[in-house]
Amino acid sequence: YTSIISRWNMGLNYYHWFLDGLTRLIHLDSFPPCCRILIPRGLPPYASRSLELLGLADRVEESAEEDLRIEHYWFAGPTMLTGCPDPAGVKWLRDHLVSHSEINGARWLYVERNAPTRGCANAMEVREWFSARGWKVVDPGTMTLDEQITMFSKATAVAGIHGAAMTNLLWMPPGGKVIELMPSEFRNGCYAALALVVGLQHRSVVIPSNRRANVHISAQHLEKFSQWAENPTDEP
Repeated sequence: YTSIISRWNMGLNYYHWFLDGLTRLIHLDSFPPCCRILIPRGLPPYASRSLELLGLADRVEESAEEDLRIEHYWFAGPTMLTGCPDPAGVKWLRDHLVSHSEINGARWLYVERNAPTRGCANAMEVREWFSARGWKVVDPGTMTLDEQITMFSKATAVAGIHGAAMTNLLWMPPGGKVIELMPSEFRNGCYAALALVVGLQHRSVVIPSNRRANVHISAQHLEKFSQWAENPTDEP
């Protein structure tokens, strides 16, 4: 057995599942072919589907135990400190999961966030603002993993509030542009780091927020950066 279960990776968070969990399977080719993989119990659909796409669905075994005695254990070490994506793990995920579908996707994506924290008080207004400029508004939480991979693998620009849905930067083509709307009460550089590793251009727009990191986004926050994202040669 090996395991991808850890404090950070219980399967319920999109970011941690891929970057703290699945990346550990980069070591799998050096383990015996009979080596099974311990995973958390009750995985959400995107996590189960990722194992299917990797061709590993028949090698996994759920475990809810905190202590196990295993006669032959192969340690799959983390490829990174949590929140600090590394090139090797990211390349492994992209090589194994990025869609090669011929389905046309939108060039510019605005990622909505529907959550009690880091939400947008004027979400409808922001949605309409992006739509009017020709951006496709998407809610990854309502999409299958296959749909998310395909959609983001076609995008040249992505904008959205800091949150797990921005993990889909993993699938973007190198050279794309990212506008991350960052609440002032919750600043985190993990997606800036992910963009750097993938080869994307990343810009943060820090927006005043309340203690729950909820924001009100004005056109003033967006105008300059959206122009930069829409133009392949512009710098903000």
